[in-house]
Amino acid sequence: MNLRFLLLILTVTILFSSVFGKVSAQDTRAVVDISNVDSQIMKRITLPAATPIIFSMDKTLATDKREKIEGEKRDKRKERFTNRGEIFYMSVVDDVSIDGAIIIPRGSRGVGEILSVTGRGGFGKSGKIEVKLNFVEVRGKRYEIDGVHLQKGKGQGNLAAAGVILAGPVAGIFIKGEEADIPAGTRLTFRTKDDIILESDEIGQ
Repeated sequence: MNLRFLLLILTVTILFSSVFGKVSAQDTRAVVDISNVDSQIMKRITLPAATPIIFSMDKTLATDKREKIEGEKRDKRKERFTNRGEIFYMSVVDDVSIDGAIIIPRGSRGVGEILSVTGRGGFGKSGKIEVKLNFVEVRGKRYEIDGVHLQKGKGQGNLAAAGVILAGPVAGIFIKGEEADIPAGTRLTFRTKDDIILESDEIGQ
């Protein structure tokens, strides 16, 4: 009788030990998993939307009309140096960093589009170029950029008005404003359109 009772106690002890041992192990693994999640969250770095970025123009954009040269022959037709819808490129001037981590490296390429081009005209009208930077390329990814820039040539409106008064309306036609241009190396500031969120392993690659 005593032997059966001892065997029963021993069996119950083994069962309880097995069950609580598994629960304890699962609890330990759960704690480790939570720790890993917290660690991953801490590694995320966010560059806020509307962060200003300074870009430098890679190539001159201009409204003036120049003669088209084909081989040794000079075509009498004229064509704009810059046309609506053309793509242009810019380069990031300085590293864009958060807490010492470089999010957008210096030299990253910005890609934009010519929205409109207007040449100079009579009555002192100046030339105009309107451009928009669409995105910046960073480590194989594209991040949208917000902002439009309008470049104007120097107008001659006052001079044209004076010419009209002195010599009549016909004189104003021959008084033209200046063409507009954005020379290579010109620095323009645009802003990020959305938050840029990177994991730590994506930074500095």
